[in-house]
Amino acid sequence: MSVDPGRQGVSTESGAVRRTYRIVVEYRSRTVSFGPKDLTTCRFIGGRPQEIDKQFCSLTAYPDGSVGIEWALPVRIAVLKRTVIPPEPTGDDVLIACGVAAAFGTGSLSLTSIVMGLVSSVFPT
Repeated sequence: MSVDPGRQGVSTESGAVRRTYRIVVEYRSRTVSFGPKDLTTCRFIGGRPQEIDKQFCSLTAYPDGSVGIEWALPVRIAVLKRTVIPPEPTGDDVLIACGVAAAFGTGSLSLTSIVMGLVSSVFPT
């Protein structure tokens, strides 16, 4: 299994782009990825970050510390005259989604915040 965190951006309400992260996990013969959708939500995709038509669900962080999972539904795209049917995640996919959300959080947490969290867990005060 490999976990590859990388850079990405997300637009804020003011229209500015905030630098954040995306994560690609490769295990067995599968690839799944996580990337910010907005400031509190990330997408869980059955493939590379640009393959948004393979989105399994959205994970949202709530103020009480819990994480909500909203599974993707079929979407009709009028311009393409077709319906995009989301893939069905395996049990391993769901466990990885929950693990990555617990490890990295959801939404547009900055890469600096992630690194500082890792450093503080290695060198507790």
